[in-house]
Amino acid sequence: MKIDAVENGSLNNYTYAVETVEGAILIDPSLGTDKIMNILGNERVKRIKYIINTHSHFDHIVNNPFIEKSGCMVIANGLSDIRKDISINMDSTIKLIGIEVKFILTPGHSNDSMVILMNNNLFTGDTLFVEEIGRVDLPESSPEEMYRSLYKKIMVMPDETVIYPGHNYGPTPTSTLGREKKKNPWLSCNSEQEFIKKISE
Repeated sequence: MKIDAVENGSLNNYTYAVETVEGAILIDPSLGTDKIMNILGNERVKRIKYIINTHSHFDHIVNNPFIEKSGCMVIANGLSDIRKDISINMDSTIKLIGIEVKFILTPGHSNDSMVILMNNNLFTGDTLFVEEIGRVDLPESSPEEMYRSLYKKIMVMPDETVIYPGHNYGPTPTSTLGREKKKNPWLSCNSEQEFIKKISE
């Protein structure tokens, strides 16, 4: 499995291309189509089998229509109002391009947020960044759900899990969950109450 990252636009979005001999998956096709084409090449674009959107905010889906022209299928949370071919309505695992892909629903930043686990690689969208977390002051955000998503679903994963965030907002492009447990101030709370208080300060 090969992972390439493209940084796009003024919001420093990441689009990820995951490839195997069986095809490719694009995660969160954002701005900067030319950069995506440069990394995949026109012939490799034809190998894209799936788009996966971690959530439906504009900056993570803007290039879906362009990439869909390749004939690929779109996978998104069932709560997302975007056009999709496969809806994820619960934590589940699907085999795609020869990889066991685990979809984990992580509401908090948005009600349709989810993270994607491939082997020990976790694509976290806007749920978890390097030494930061996603905003929870938006209309569909919930600090309480963000706490549960982070602490009950992500923090229980092995420390060697590699984090691939939806934006380049930290000191490094990627991290590990073990490093985040030590460096990320939002992952050091002892209770939901402490987390909510910290968010509100």
